[in-house]
Amino acid sequence: MANFGEQVQKRDPAPKAYLLDIEGTTTPIEFVTKTLFPYAARELGPFLRESLNDPQERLALISDCCLLSDEYEKETGAPEWPARPDPQGAQGYLEWLIELDRKSTALKSIQGRIWEYGYQSGRIKGEVYDDVWPAVRRWKGSGAKVCIYSSGSVLAQRLLFSHLPEGDMTADLDGYFDTTTGPKRDPESYRRIASTLELTPADVLFLSDVQEEVDAAIASGMRAVRIDRGLTEDASGVLASFRSL
Repeated sequence: MANFGEQVQKRDPAPKAYLLDIEGTTTPIEFVTKTLFPYAARELGPFLRESLNDPQERLALISDCCLLSDEYEKETGAPEWPARPDPQGAQGYLEWLIELDRKSTALKSIQGRIWEYGYQSGRIKGEVYDDVWPAVRRWKGSGAKVCIYSSGSVLAQRLLFSHLPEGDMTADLDGYFDTTTGPKRDPESYRRIASTLELTPADVLFLSDVQEEVDAAIASGMRAVRIDRGLTEDASGVLASFRSL
């Protein structure tokens, strides 16, 4: 009898696109929590100071801080941010958001630019599970598109996959989506992604380790399967890896 992954592959119509979450799906959670987040928190102060002295970065930072100021109005217990949306007073609030792992579009934009310096300097290398790139190449070989959907910014996504120890994986990826498309637990976000890919939701298979995201994708009409990297083999309704897809 075919295992669950093989059953997913054999359903009609075959997936015309694969949509992948990052944290816990393509990439170990520990890489995000123990490498990326601490690096962003540690480099936040210098980044803010340097950005204010760079005309182009200053404009991007002010734009992000205007969005953050709107979020701040709804907060309870946030650190003081005098003279909002002035970036010079935003560090405490940003550190607080990082500690909470808030899925804030503006925070993710700032983190992405901080990580860019880390990747370019070689202080950060991306990380994916060893089954990810072979699976992506296999799906591409079948004529399917492969895209990423993460709460991290598109910049952060590109940086991760272009700075792997094994090489640059971005040539095998067809698109990137972040929270500017919509929240990951909102079915409408998945409909928008399918439309952008010029496909119906049913043409797309979404893979994520978060059940609420899987449920939202299914509610949109998209096929979706939960990934549990803690399993040693596929189980009913859950995949341990990409190997059987």
